[in-house]
Amino acid sequence: MYVALAGLAAQLVELDARGREVARFPEVPLSGDNGSEVPFDTPSSATFLGTSVLVANQSAVAGEPSHQAILDVEVGERGRPAFLPRRARFR
Repeated sequence: MYVALAGLAAQLVELDARGREVARFPEVPLSGDNGSEVPFDTPSSATFLGTSVLVANQSAVAGEPSHQAILDVEVGERGRPAFLPRRARFR
């Protein structure tokens, strides 16, 4: 599982099946350095697309409009399909 750390850490965290931390990216918190032109700046959401994790980057900390983007982070593994519950029926 990959979790976006919204806030000052500006990292993506990988957790194992038991919820234990495996890794953080980037390794140095607060740097936002992710190898792209747009740094992690308040990453707020993460979801799989193939072998990439799409990260919604809000830029709430810096307030920089050019940092508001969807970032494609290649992780080299496929995620599970999204769980989409059936719509509730109200009568």
